[in-house]
Amino acid sequence: MFLKHFNLALRSFRRKGVYTATNTAGLAVGMACAILIFIWVQHELTYDRFHPDAERIYRINALSQFGDRENEMLFTAPAFAGALKNELSYVDDAIKIVSSGSRFFSYGSVSDFENGGLRTDPNFFKFFGFKLLKGNSETVLNQADAVVLSESLVQKYFGDEEPLGRIIAIDDESYSVTGVVEDNPGNSYLRYRAIFSTVGNGATSESWDWSGFFTFFKTSGPVPDSQIEEDLNTIASANEKSEFRKNYYFPQKLVDIHLHSNVVGFFWEQFNGDIQNVFLFVAIAVVIMIIACMNYINMAVAHSLKRAKEVGIRKVSGATRPQLIFLYLAESITVSLVAIFLAGLIVELVLPAFGQLVDKSLTFSVLETLNFLVLVLMAFSVGILSGLYPAFFLSSYAPQRALQAKGLGVNQGKNRLGKALIAFQFFVSSALVISTMVIGQQMQYTRNKNLGFDKEHVLMVQTRGEIPDSQSEAFKRALLNTTGVTQVSAGIALGFNIKSLAQPHNFAPVSEGIQTYFALVDHSYLSTMGFNLIAGRNFDLNRPTDAKEAIIINQTAADAYGWDNPIGQTLRFNPITSETRDEEEVEMTVVGVVADYHSTSLKQEISPIVWVMDLNRPLFSATIGYATNDMRQLLGDLEATWKKFVPHRPFEYRFVDDILERMYSSEYKFARVFNFFTSLAIILALIGTVGTFAYHTENRKKEIGIRKVFGASLGKILFLLNRQHSLLILISSLVAVPLAYFGTNSWLSRFEYKINQGLEIYIAGIFALLLVSWLAVSYQAIKSSIVNPSDTLREN
Repeated sequence: MFLKHFNLALRSFRRKGVYTATNTAGLAVGMACAILIFIWVQHELTYDRFHPDAERIYRINALSQFGDRENEMLFTAPAFAGALKNELSYVDDAIKIVSSGSRFFSYGSVSDFENGGLRTDPNFFKFFGFKLLKGNSETVLNQADAVVLSESLVQKYFGDEEPLGRIIAIDDESYSVTGVVEDNPGNSYLRYRAIFSTVGNGATSESWDWSGFFTFFKTSGPVPDSQIEEDLNTIASANEKSEFRKNYYFPQKLVDIHLHSNVVGFFWEQFNGDIQNVFLFVAIAVVIMIIACMNYINMAVAHSLKRAKEVGIRKVSGATRPQLIFLYLAESITVSLVAIFLAGLIVELVLPAFGQLVDKSLTFSVLETLNFLVLVLMAFSVGILSGLYPAFFLSSYAPQRALQAKGLGVNQGKNRLGKALIAFQFFVSSALVISTMVIGQQMQYTRNKNLGFDKEHVLMVQTRGEIPDSQSEAFKRALLNTTGVTQVSAGIALGFNIKSLAQPHNFAPVSEGIQTYFALVDHSYLSTMGFNLIAGRNFDLNRPTDAKEAIIINQTAADAYGWDNPIGQTLRFNPITSETRDEEEVEMTVVGVVADYHSTSLKQEISPIVWVMDLNRPLFSATIGYATNDMRQLLGDLEATWKKFVPHRPFEYRFVDDILERMYSSEYKFARVFNFFTSLAIILALIGTVGTFAYHTENRKKEIGIRKVFGASLGKILFLLNRQHSLLILISSLVAVPLAYFGTNSWLSRFEYKINQGLEIYIAGIFALLLVSWLAVSYQAIKSSIVNPSDTLREN
């Protein structure tokens, strides 16, 4: 039976080639978008689920009460992991991990700095499910000089040479390659390229006096979070003795970290996802499929007048209504099956580019059983949903009226469902257009906002302590003598060295003070960065007392300390510089105030900042201000200077604006993906509605001809044709405004500093949609109006 109706459907398609191709293409594009979103969502939801017993692995998080502020953090004392194994019976195993930062690798003629190193306990490969390709998982990290390399690093440094047992130099120390691990899975929170052992390292000390590790533990079975939380804090309170900071610990499942944690720590290039984004894109996929189905329904109903006689003939020939319904459903399912095949081809073609867009390694195979079943189910579901109403609508025609083709179809303006579908499409389009504009403006705002310093003409040269103290001044002078260089500082661009407590003199003890960020800099740092000094003076080398007595603060710090006139005020804090190391507390005087600037993401509020001049610090990086557009020449000259001082290390640099761009990497990725899918949804909606408008206008050719005979001008005809559609669009768009405002306002709430949603954004979005509809209807109306009325009125 189905094959019979399938053959009838194919014959019907051949007679309506353009109409069928349009419907099939619309469904195919919608399905392809939905499949791409499905692939991305599946990737997000599978983070870290490949580990054995993944549901029983937890990370320790902490709320740190530091003075007047509470921060969520991930760092724990190195002794925590051992305490968990020794004191909690339900803990099967525990492990601590710390980032080893960027390190210099050298083997033979190949050398380079490599990020992505982890230092961890010997039970790493027993605890997690990362695949060790070479080496013994029980022993690869049992020695202090052991290193396990990823596949990509092995290929880079050893090529086809057997790596096991080879000695590789890392930061001028010799390490033995004891294992090879597969490259980091794309859906893993833990990131690595090289894995070092904590054996024989000072970091393995069972100390509670400092923190800096990530601690993970695995339970033997289900344990209530409340019990784990209580036990963690019992252990911590018995061992931690910090005078200034109080931590409250709680567990978080490993499988929940990616989508349910805003704190990422310092794993290499690690950015967490967001469960809200997953829900949002699932909603977009549903909307896209609804729009694609609506387009099919609208075009099928709009095309119904041309099929009226077909219905009448079939009924006169003995076809029952259920048979007709089944026939038209077979047509829509056939279209859907063809569309899902085309969608699969589209996905195969665009998946690599889409993977680059979302910066993820995505794979998809139609031949996988689950994927194949999902696609078939999607095809039948879409076919039934999109064909159900047209099938009932077409099969409802009475034979006599159908053969006369009078009073049918959409000409009488009684197709309420069609109007409702068009209204819904413009409702969705309005909400998406406005949301896209708001997100685009916020991203533009983050790029163009005046951050309070010169982000365009500053770069950092990473020295990594390679410049001896005896040569640091000579190195800085050599950099300053480079053509195009205007300033050189030993400070770290946008970086803070210490987070501590500070309190104005004669107030409460420092331990009850205000959480403050401290930056240890030299005398030229503020001018190099282009900060705006709004009161007082800069550090002065000709004043030897500045190193022990002078500080510069930002405006937020002055406000936090309650100073209207901060110059000359005294601040007390714990010793942080080489000059004050032996003192119990330090009192220093404010000599300058810098206007607030954004050193971190606009998602975070500006914190109190204190600059202290410390000229005896090792030179770990050089911040350079420049005034030239010839970047190739500038970088070449800087590298030549570097090679004179450090010939055995590659030249490393980073532009400050690149650092800032990276702060918003996750937001930019979200905006790109959101714009991609919303643009396709908007295009699909507009194609469907514009096509329906054009078809309606085409069916009113005789009306246009009669109006022309009676003297109606082109402007009058355009006004009449656009009036009904414009009112529909305006009402649906106005209804969409609250939804768009709620959604965009929720997204903007992530930012402490954001755009104001002006009325002009909403007006522009609605006007853009009105303009598209006017152009579509007007084009078809003009096309119909230039035809001789006598020719139009003679048409059947």
